[in-house]
Amino acid sequence: STTTGGISCPNTSTCVAVGEASDAETEESGPAVVTLSDGELSVTILTDSIYYDMYAVSCPDTSHCVAVGRASTEDDHIYPAVAALSEGTWSLDTLTLEESDWLTDVTCTDSSDCFAVGNNVSDTAPFFQQISGGDEFSYVPIPTSISSSVVGISCADSSDCVVVGNYEPYGGGDPGFMD
Repeated sequence: STTTGGISCPNTSTCVAVGEASDAETEESGPAVVTLSDGELSVTILTDSIYYDMYAVSCPDTSHCVAVGRASTEDDHIYPAVAALSEGTWSLDTLTLEESDWLTDVTCTDSSDCFAVGNNVSDTAPFFQQISGGDEFSYVPIPTSISSSVVGISCADSSDCVVVGNYEPYGGGDPGFMD
């Protein structure tokens, strides 16, 4: 069985989705990449010793994709997770940022520059993550004086991005924000 969350289509004949999959025959399960290319569907289960949730994916072309989410260790620690496709091979990694950080969305402006947003579960502090070439990361907190969370990002180029999410104003409620 397969459950998907995020999807990216680098062209009109190829789409890549991320989520969770299990294979009853091999008893494998874990984060999955579902690819539809020229009418052919394939599912790749990315196995590792810890549990991953992948929420979003961005593919600037058919050879390069970056997926983001969170990794949960056996002792319930949460870390940001990144899966990268480069020249046909997927790699899965956790980022050594603050514990309880996780990534919610990603956008790639080209094959070497991707930008992700995420939140810190313990204090709902949003942050911005630059991912260069799938293996170099830089962390930038999003300044805010209110309780907020980010859920989406889109970048026209490497210097112009828009982030959307939710915040809780002093009177309550849960209106969205865009910055």
